[in-house]
Amino acid sequence: SRYRHGENFLDALAAGRAPRAAWQALPGEDWPRRLAELAASVAATGHAAVLVVPDQRDLDRVVTACTDLAGADCVVGLAAGLGPAVRYRRWLAALRGTARIVVGTRAAVFAPTPALGLLVVWDDGDDLHSEPRAPYPHAREVALLRAHATGAAVVLAGHARTA
Repeated sequence: SRYRHGENFLDALAAGRAPRAAWQALPGEDWPRRLAELAASVAATGHAAVLVVPDQRDLDRVVTACTDLAGADCVVGLAAGLGPAVRYRRWLAALRGTARIVVGTRAAVFAPTPALGLLVVWDDGDDLHSEPRAPYPHAREVALLRAHATGAAVVLAGHARTA
């Protein structure tokens, strides 16, 4: 309710529509909690949410917030620093739909989630979202294309808006 049209956005998510939003967090906002609330509301409808953050510190904060709201069985964190076996088990949890909330760094935007309902990119202006190897995909661009192709909602969020 602190954000103009925020409640309308949540209503659209609950109804299974595919709203788009650019969200600029207010100063002092508990943004991991707000992202977890979005993801939990989508997971409650039976759809999956993919939240992409730039680094491990943000990943830990968002995973903790999502786990507090949705429970540990519903959330997986994906990052390059995980070992191959752990990363693969978590990838399979996303693929099978047992983990309805996927939080990860840049490559998580490709997480194979069935019934995708929401894609979020936090701090899309951070250079860490840009793949340094060819074909140089940016998490923001992949999220927008994937949301369009699947009919999912998308939120580009951060403390400041990018061009």
